Amino acid sequence: MAILQKQFKKFEENIRLSDIDDNQPLRDKRDMLIKELQEWGKKNDKPSFDWFNQGSYHMSTGIKPQEGDDHDIDVAIVYDVDIEDEEYKDPVKLKKWVRDALNVGKREVTIMKSCVRVQYRVEGEVKYHVDFAVYGKKFDSNGNEVKKYLAKGKEFASEENKFWEEAQPKELRKLIKEELFKEDAVLGGMKRAQFRRIVRYLKRWKDRNFTSSGDSKPTGIAMTAMCYEWFQPYVTKDWEGNVEEKDMLALKDLLGRCIFNNYGLDVRLPVMPKNELFVKVKKSDNNVQAYKDKLQALYDALVKANNETDPHEAAKIVRAAFNGDEDFPVPVKEDTAKATIAPAITTSSASG
Repeated sequence: MAILQKQFKKFEENIRLSDIDDNQPLRDKRDMLIKELQEWGKKNDKPSFDWFNQGSYHMSTGIKPQEGDDHDIDVAIVYDVDIEDEEYKDPVKLKKWVRDALNVGKREVTIMKSCVRVQYRVEGEVKYHVDFAVYGKKFDSNGNEVKKYLAKGKEFASEENKFWEEAQPKELRKLIKEELFKEDAVLGGMKRAQFRRIVRYLKRWKDRNFTSSGDSKPTGIAMTAMCYEWFQPYVTKDWEGNVEEKDMLALKDLLGRCIFNNYGLDVRLPVMPKNELFVKVKKSDNNVQAYKDKLQALYDALVKANNETDPHEAAKIVRAAFNGDEDFPVPVKEDTAKATIAPAITTSSASG
């Protein structure tokens, strides 16, 4: 039985997006844009706002983009406005502020349904973009904030397609980086780390197996939500204190649970607005079937690799399942493949 833990760890190291090294230019752009938005707001007598990172950057689950794709960072802009005031009932109004403040020079600034995107290009090719999700608030009778709401809708959308949607932009990060396995004082941190690695593997799998155009490609947040729903760690500690991690088994068993639960197609965001995350894929029966076939193929490949005794052959199977991704290392084939005898494994439960 091949475990391939060294190969999976190296794979994650190769695809992981470093917050400091890989994202520094994007962080610099983010800081510059936020400063411009603050200065524009003061000059034009607009309400103040708070901001924070969100998305994969915020949760430490980012991966390096494939060739032709670009780096991105998601930023929450939370205006100190009451969305029940008549002046702020139109959510697109606030998104226009962001667009008007940042639409200078050669930037491409676009009001999307869920954000305002600032796209940067280098020599005509997409390089990176910053997505600003714009929020307002609701207050109680004492003036205390009770909920946040995300501004939804494009600039020229019909009235029914412009609305404020209740959201908890900080809660998902809290669940993943703080709450997950927190009751396990001994191995909780290692289980959370394995969870984040599994999320990265699935994100790379989708990037390698689906084209970026159209609605056939699942989203990164869908992969994250599936992991949150069905991941169970393979992190154990023996009586001598030796810790063993088995990412391939954790990924294989996760996929088995996803397949059992309609391939994860009905998964929802675990925090408000708890929306379905495969809506676009499910618009097309062909896209649904293609997704099912590819997820099944990944699971089948991991089962086959797990039963392979030669690590070289097992790694080749896994690499092929990731569409020939050379970031997944294949160890040198030994003259005589030796069977790997694995000890019995006790799987930790999702609750630790």
